[in-house]
Amino acid sequence: MNPTRLEGYLGLARRSGRYALGETALDNVSKGKARLVIVAGDAAAATRARLVAKCQAAAVPLHAYGAKSDLGRLFGKTEVAVLAINDTHLAYRIIQVLKEEQHEQ
Repeated sequence: MNPTRLEGYLGLARRSGRYALGETALDNVSKGKARLVIVAGDAAAATRARLVAKCQAAAVPLHAYGAKSDLGRLFGKTEVAVLAINDTHLAYRIIQVLKEEQHEQ
């Protein structure tokens, strides 16, 4: 994986405002605004279970990335467990990078 490339796309999401964090991210999934959800690898099991159920019901892709502190650093927070990307094209690009990571492993 090229973390710089993925972090670049996440930074673009942050600068454009086309994202949501935490409970707002979950709300965006329910409202049909989220195009991709990223969960930190060290998020609580209950959080992950809620995300899986909501994302499956709304047909929103769900991917794990890094730790809460990694996502938090990218978004100017201490920790971020859940992130929703609300832009279709940006979500598509991020998914491509995440899939490339899986193929490299």
